Amino acid sequence: MGFLQQVVTLLVGLWLTRFTLDHLGRDNYGLWLVGLQLLGYLSLADFGVMALLPRETAYAAADADPTRLQRLAGDVSRLALWQTPVIAIVTLAIWLLLPGRWAELRPALAIALLAFALTFPTRIFQALLTGLQDLAFLGRAQLLAWALSTSALVVLLLAGAGIEALAASWAL
Repeated sequence: MGFLQQVVTLLVGLWLTRFTLDHLGRDNYGLWLVGLQLLGYLSLADFGVMALLPRETAYAAADADPTRLQRLAGDVSRLALWQTPVIAIVTLAIWLLLPGRWAELRPALAIALLAFALTFPTRIFQALLTGLQDLAFLGRAQLLAWALSTSALVVLLLAGAGIEALAASWAL
């Protein structure tokens, strides 16, 4: 299924880029791509905890102590919950400090920033599943999420949602 999934993703991605450009225009799409970079930088605010969690999860799962994995998940969950208010403040600051010429991006970026802040702690689940090497489930879940978000994008663009369609699809 992995190879077929890659081929389908590639073909849909090529078609979707043209479709999105036709419905949004280059300027709005380019503005969204630049705004999306802000979200990329914002994802670094966890200081690499989510990047290390799969490795630490694998070590904890292989340990003879059955409570090590529970402690790890609990510690990282508490850390993520402590980081969430900081993330919320930073996302608000980003939104407030957007340049005036990005007025068209503000509503869409508000959707994406809000979704990022609200779902920030839930990134733990994917990292834990990756560490537990439940890759079959993760692959199916990611394929389903991709299909839903892509479908939502197409429907919203056809409905005339504009750049907010990209934000809603990204949030989904």
